[in-house]
Amino acid sequence: MLLSEPEPLIMERSEENSVTFQIAMIGCDGLVVGSDRLGRAIPSPSDPAMARRVEREPLPRFTQMKKFYVNADESVVCFAAGTQVALDAASAISESVKAGGIGTQWDSTIRGAILPLAVNSFGRGGKEEVIVVRRNTASLFWWVVLEHGKLRIIEMDGCWCTGTSSVAEFLPRHLWDKRQSTSTLRALAILTLAHAAEEEPSFVRGPFDIMTLTADGRIVWSVVEQPDISGFRLGMEQLLDSYAG
Repeated sequence: MLLSEPEPLIMERSEENSVTFQIAMIGCDGLVVGSDRLGRAIPSPSDPAMARRVEREPLPRFTQMKKFYVNADESVVCFAAGTQVALDAASAISESVKAGGIGTQWDSTIRGAILPLAVNSFGRGGKEEVIVVRRNTASLFWWVVLEHGKLRIIEMDGCWCTGTSSVAEFLPRHLWDKRQSTSTLRALAILTLAHAAEEEPSFVRGPFDIMTLTADGRIVWSVVEQPDISGFRLGMEQLLDSYAG
């Protein structure tokens, strides 16, 4: 089981994969997942009007998009970070997977859902990631990652970030605690996403989708506009001044 031990911060990224930042955290009474909405819109060349517009403006263009999929009975939620392949994988998992499987059975179900994509597409353009949440399991989430042609499905019970590398990961690495409530984790998710958007505005941008799953299986969604974090910075500067004497 992979817990919350951080990986080294790697700033290298592919131009296509990097337009996403997401964070998932387990707390004492549930879990929280947050995602930005910045995406790439590739106009269809078969649309004459759009083709003329493409001649005037370079591709790819940016747009707002939701990066999660929910199955019909809201028992499984999948967040995608990567190219269109990751989005297709999240959609396939949410449409095909039931919430009842556990252990090896659950892993096999996920593998079966995305196997056609894995055979044809995964691993070609860098890292493709999906965070899978089951409504009946608020103490765990699953990190599905395809990189260099290899598929891994890892059960997580801590804190994890997907998508572009960002110095904003410093915040959950030092402030996250499994004993925290989902209300605290929600605030931390928003703060982390806001810092990621400020540090990497070409790759991460609000508004942010925040999902809270409570221990009793209740899912709460909210959309948060990118907040002003100058107050947080001021507080840190004041703390620094206090240490400086």
